Amino acid sequence: MIEQRKSQSVNDGRRAFWKQVSLFFIPLAILVSLLLLGFYWYTSNNSLRVLEERERNIVKLYHDNLGVELGFILTDIQYLSNQHELQDFIDSGFTENKDLARDYSTFSKEKGLYDQIRFLDRTGMERIRINYNNGKPAVVPLDSLQNKANRYYFSDAFKLPKNAIFISPLDLNIEKKTIEIPQKPMIRLGMPVFDKNGKKQGVLLLNFLAQKILDSFHQWSQRQSGESMLLNKDGYWLQGATKEDEWGFMYQDRKDITFKNRYPDEWDDITRKGRGQVRNKNGLFTFEVIKPLKSVTNEDGTLNDYHWIIVSRIAPETLSEQSKVQRQTLIFSSLILACLLFSLAIIRTRSAIAQTQYQESIERKNAELQDQQKRLQSAVSELIESNNSLNKTVHDLEKALTEIKTLRGILPICSYCKEIRNDKGYWIRIENYIEQHSQAEFSHGICDKCLQEYFPEEAEELDAADNTNTNEDD
Repeated sequence: MIEQRKSQSVNDGRRAFWKQVSLFFIPLAILVSLLLLGFYWYTSNNSLRVLEERERNIVKLYHDNLGVELGFILTDIQYLSNQHELQDFIDSGFTENKDLARDYSTFSKEKGLYDQIRFLDRTGMERIRINYNNGKPAVVPLDSLQNKANRYYFSDAFKLPKNAIFISPLDLNIEKKTIEIPQKPMIRLGMPVFDKNGKKQGVLLLNFLAQKILDSFHQWSQRQSGESMLLNKDGYWLQGATKEDEWGFMYQDRKDITFKNRYPDEWDDITRKGRGQVRNKNGLFTFEVIKPLKSVTNEDGTLNDYHWIIVSRIAPETLSEQSKVQRQTLIFSSLILACLLFSLAIIRTRSAIAQTQYQESIERKNAELQDQQKRLQSAVSELIESNNSLNKTVHDLEKALTEIKTLRGILPICSYCKEIRNDKGYWIRIENYIEQHSQAEFSHGICDKCLQEYFPEEAEELDAADNTNTNEDD
């Protein structure tokens, strides 16, 4: 029975202990969980905002850099179109001009940016052409010059008004109706040239080696978290995530490989807004349109509005991975905090129990001390009472002793009258002396002997009366 009570007491103590741990841990854990969820929500949204802002800044940075590069190219064609040698060449009826050819060759070598520099007359016939030849510029012989009247870059440039500049879509160079291998990305810049009478006589064309722009785009794309894409105005990839997506408009079997077909909703946003950001099931898209030139109205009323589009896409998997990392961090932090809080709850409960037990022990000891003090006070009171009683008894005894007068020594007594002589020499009756020296008191009577001797008649009467009483009893 005693063992069962001990076991029951231990179990009750354990239950009480874990109950206190729970009462401390659970509310605190709920509070911390809410704080962590709020922190996770804030950091997730903030991380997404930071990512969005970062993507916008990177896209804008490349947009601005490309604008600067194209600005240098535009300056070059303006410079060449205003040369006096070119004007003399036109005014002479396109007769051979060695100074112009030499100037173009030197310019081509120094710049290293242009695959071809050429002038085409009103009919589209090349009148002068300098080929770069990988750093070794050469003047193309007259019998090798070609007519480019049917090429879009000539017709589009020739339509422009004075001082307007044509810039072509970025495409691959074609020689003899075949895409040049290895691929040579090209941007063609054209500017109509007029004679001294103000009559349009032809077009100055520069074939810009656009691989430099694509290399710069590739370097820029390394800074981004997702895919970097450069599109033409029709949604074809000039540079994309894979080589198979690129230059689809140049190949018959790739005509349907467009950003528009793959991401139709996002393409609608791009064409409507021109600049912005959209996040949906396909990921986070950041885009900006690059217009190398302001839109120019041609002489025939048509609009010359070539442009490119920069698109950065962060796949939903990447966004999910980022959220996953944050969730894992949250879970890991929650577990650590839970362990710490649980340990704190146990420590606090043990401390509280120990403090309670200590307090109870102090109270119990105080109660015991108070009880002992009460008992001691009671004992002291009893002792004091006993002492008082004893003192009283002693006092009474002392008083009694004081009052008692002891008869000691030889008392002088008269042989006849029996009077006693006191210390002062007076003779006093014996009963008076005893009364003075003790607490005894005397009452006087007469004994039988004296009665017979001094009162014989009364003695006889008493004897007769005693006899009568005796007979009656029998």
